[in-house]
Amino acid sequence: RVASKVTKKAQSLAAQWGAYCSTTSSITKSFVSVKGIYMEACIQNTNVRWVIPHAYTQNIPDDVDFRVMTTFFEFYETLLSFVLYKLYSDIGIRYPLPVTSAELS
Repeated sequence: RVASKVTKKAQSLAAQWGAYCSTTSSITKSFVSVKGIYMEACIQNTNVRWVIPHAYTQNIPDDVDFRVMTTFFEFYETLLSFVLYKLYSDIGIRYPLPVTSAELS
């Protein structure tokens, strides 16, 4: 139901966010729970928290309207791309990050 292109774009954005946090050494806290790995980073003097869920098979409910979810994803994709562009520009790294041929396959 969800196109692989959408999934790969979401994975790419998550990897770029992780690369930024790693490059700037901004991760301040992390811990593992039942839901996943909780992370906290200090980005430009603002604490940002997020959860990286554990990898396991998802049960996709039948009553979810994926067209609405895709609309939200498109909005957040654009928003996060701009935020990452600004963050990377502030530390002097060109964005979007170069993609290697191994990442395309």
